[in-house]
Amino acid sequence: SNLTNIISEMSEERTFMTLQLQELQLRCDCQSADVQELERQLQEAETAAAECKEQLNRAKQEAISTKASSSSVLQLMDQRFSEEKAALQGQIVVMKAMRMRRLKVASQRMNSAATNNSNKPFVMSDDS
Repeated sequence: SNLTNIISEMSEERTFMTLQLQELQLRCDCQSADVQELERQLQEAETAAAECKEQLNRAKQEAISTKASSSSVLQLMDQRFSEEKAALQGQIVVMKAMRMRRLKVASQRMNSAATNNSNKPFVMSDDS
């Protein structure tokens, strides 16, 4: 009877330990699944970070390209402005010269009319 009790107790302990082992295995399986999920999420995060870095690099290159393009456009506009300014200054010089010539001619006509016809009143003619 004593031996039967010992065997019975050992059988119960074995059953209890088997249940504990199964529980530990379930926990381990769950933790393993959790670890796999975390590894998957980490991989997704790393992929997203790499994509963000690539987009940032593209944006930087685009900004550099846009800046260079803007700079060259500004240089062209500045060059055109300088050319147009020089052309206008040239036209102004020519117009001033023509005006001075007209004034000189008009002055000569007035002087010659005044000396030739000192008694006649001065009348401007329309023949230029």
